[in-house]
Amino acid sequence: MIYCSLWSCTPNFESYKAKAEQGDLEAQFYVGRCYEKGEGIPVNKTKAVEWYQKAAEQGYAKAQKNLGTCYYNGDGVPINKTKAVEWFQKAAEQGYSDAQCNLGVCYQNGDGVPVNKRKAAEWFQKAAEQGLSGAQYNLGCCYWDGDGVPFNKTKAIEWFQKAADQGDTKAQYYLGYCYWNGDGVPVNKTKAVEWFQKAAEQGFADAQCDLGICYHNGDGIPVNKTKATTWVSKAAEQGLANAQYTLGCYYYEGDGVLCNKEKAIKWFQKAADQGHTKAQYILGSCYYEGEGIPVNKEKGIEWLKKAAEQGHAEAQYNLGICYDTEKDIPGNITKAAKWFQKAAEQGHAQAQYNLACCYLNGEGIPGNVTKAVEWFQKAAKQGHAKAQYNVGNYHYNGYGGPVSKTKAIEWWTKSAEQGVPDAQYSLGASYYYGTGVPINKTKAIEWFQKAAEQGHAQAQYNLGICYYHGDGISVNEKKAVMWFQKAAEQGHDMAQYSLGMCYFNGKGVARSESRAVFWFKEAAIQGNQSAKRMYINCSIQPISHFN
Repeated sequence: MIYCSLWSCTPNFESYKAKAEQGDLEAQFYVGRCYEKGEGIPVNKTKAVEWYQKAAEQGYAKAQKNLGTCYYNGDGVPINKTKAVEWFQKAAEQGYSDAQCNLGVCYQNGDGVPVNKRKAAEWFQKAAEQGLSGAQYNLGCCYWDGDGVPFNKTKAIEWFQKAADQGDTKAQYYLGYCYWNGDGVPVNKTKAVEWFQKAAEQGFADAQCDLGICYHNGDGIPVNKTKATTWVSKAAEQGLANAQYTLGCYYYEGDGVLCNKEKAIKWFQKAADQGHTKAQYILGSCYYEGEGIPVNKEKGIEWLKKAAEQGHAEAQYNLGICYDTEKDIPGNITKAAKWFQKAAEQGHAQAQYNLACCYLNGEGIPGNVTKAVEWFQKAAKQGHAKAQYNVGNYHYNGYGGPVSKTKAIEWWTKSAEQGVPDAQYSLGASYYYGTGVPINKTKAIEWFQKAAEQGHAQAQYNLGICYYHGDGISVNEKKAVMWFQKAAEQGHDMAQYSLGMCYFNGKGVARSESRAVFWFKEAAIQGNQSAKRMYINCSIQPISHFN
């Protein structure tokens, strides 16, 4: 930050001008300030420069610094940062702290001089030791980042503290941040809130936003959602994108305010227009789904794409889903695979799983079983249940590596415990047949039951068989019929045949030849030879019906 001198002209401008015209340095400086600020006289930046120049050339440090600021900002003269540095240097060498700090900024940023972090720190140090709060903050930043001085968070905190104690808002905010994260000081959220409060009350938008979030979450201060909304609103109204996004979330969820999706959209839009990726993502989702705004899939994709291009993994994944949903449109499936890839590379587990499926099926990308296995494994290691099931299958069948029934069981167990019915069935079958684990019919029944209750047809059929034969469980023909019925209704041909036999023999259900014939026919149509024979034996249809 380049410092400008603060001074207000007295109403008697003409008396100062008379003195200035007689060569009084201080008066020349004051007249320049009056022209610059329009105090007692209309603003005239060109004349301000003229009067600063007169006093500066005679060695008046404040005028030298202000003249440097005019050249730096292009006020009354064309921007010339080299000349700005020359005048800052002259004033700095006289010990003027504002100029010393400004000169430090120029060396830090390479404005008018080559970047020289060591010289920047030296000039900040000189100004800081004179008590200039901005220089103290800047010097703290130098120690924090190890720019021009050895990295030293303890010294950084010391200088932040000095600046904060003088009311420097950036220092107050940054000191709060340090206490919040335990960075350079022990974590102390109460102190963090105190410093955020000081900066927030001076209008520092970042502090207002963070203070609001503290009130919202009850971090370092009791929960107060009304105050949370008040502080976040102050920051949002100053144009802070993160505050606008946060306020949008409050309105969207009705969190501390009445739910108002229209207001939420308004704030998301403001933040999104500033490039806030989370706001762009949620705004895109709102347009795509018609949440709080009429459905506009084009705009939805446009905003999702903006967030995705900034690296927002969830946006990349959802953009992939949008293209995948309309895969019939030429090129969309390729775009879907591209965005799944980007999200997957950032560790997004669902995108990793989807990308694996793309490689497996050759959709939008050349088929490659090895790569499919790699991405399934990445997703599985993050706990993705379906990926875990697939990895178990690959170990079971030896795809992408040697067969390992033991590893298959390990992955199926992880998946089954998360409720994936295919994994539950596979695990049940492994216990039933003793594949990769010792035979344990009780456990087999448990896993068949879990899968069956989720509608897994093969598990329902197997469970029915177990009840019918008393295999690992007490015989219960009624329950056998119940499970055969559920699987049969899903088109499972062996369940249809078994159900037909139950009706035919009156096992677990009242005997009914018509129901038996119905289910024999259903199974026979699917090519079940046993059912076909039973259907023929019942003499309902000629054999040619099935040929």
